[in-house]
Amino acid sequence: MKVGLHLLWGVGVTVALLGSVAMLRPECLSALGLDWHALVESYRDCEAARAQLQTLEERDQAIMRRWKIKRELIADLVSGRISFPETAAWFKYLIDRCPSGKPILREYPGASPEERACRMVLRWAEIHMQFHPETRDDTLLARLNGELKDLLAGPAGIDLPMVME
Repeated sequence: MKVGLHLLWGVGVTVALLGSVAMLRPECLSALGLDWHALVESYRDCEAARAQLQTLEERDQAIMRRWKIKRELIADLVSGRISFPETAAWFKYLIDRCPSGKPILREYPGASPEERACRMVLRWAEIHMQFHPETRDDTLLARLNGELKDLLAGPAGIDLPMVME
């Protein structure tokens, strides 16, 4: 009990001395790295960084969700559960809702966003088959390329179906 009281008394005296020095000569505390104004600024910086981190984590989660959906769409396309135009429509839909999606679509050749989305689907299908050799089907890739040519031959260009969430 005596040790606890001595410790409490020592801490109290130390805090009182630091407080007195801070009132009389704040630069002394700064030299010790105890600048209260800098501490407040550091706290604000930390809170701003925490908020930015949260924003980045939310974006990352949204990107990962879209990535997962696209992988599932390609798996469904390769297995015949969804059509090529439906897959391209979903890709375009997901890209249109992504803040940074438009530049991604520009990486693919084409006269319209719909054509670029179709070409993106073709590339994703090829990559899917490379990573899943058991799904490799050159006939399917040729058919998908043929479907793209048919879509491009239409009088109004590519008309993708509406996405129903």
